[in-house]
Amino acid sequence: CSPANVINGHSRILDAKRYEWVSDPKQPLPQWLELTFKKKTEINFVSIVFDTDMTNPGTCWHAGSKGPGVFTCVKDYSVEVFDGNKWICVADIQENFMRKRSHDFDTITAEKLRIHVHSTWGDASARIMEIRAN
Repeated sequence: CSPANVINGHSRILDAKRYEWVSDPKQPLPQWLELTFKKKTEINFVSIVFDTDMTNPGTCWHAGSKGPGVFTCVKDYSVEVFDGNKWICVADIQENFMRKRSHDFDTITAEKLRIHVHSTWGDASARIMEIRAN
């Protein structure tokens, strides 16, 4: 599950290897994924699609639980943009349970974008299906 999968234009499973980035489960969280733009790019929006195990009918929301029954979903994460001199945090999210998250912010001329996954709802790996920036 290569990092290149987050920019392949698909936010759903294509096959066993082409559908998401999965961090090494042997390495502890936090884990991060960094995108480098071909040239400096003005961005003010980032959209991220997380793995909520939509192909498994056994995953569901459990009444009275402290969170979703989807252990693969990213729970806590941050989004940073590198402007050529410093990293700027544009989003810091806790208790996420949604498959798709969008973040608007003031326009930044960016060289890189980084998603830090601090925790999941139980899975050992960080999982991201798609990242879009514009």
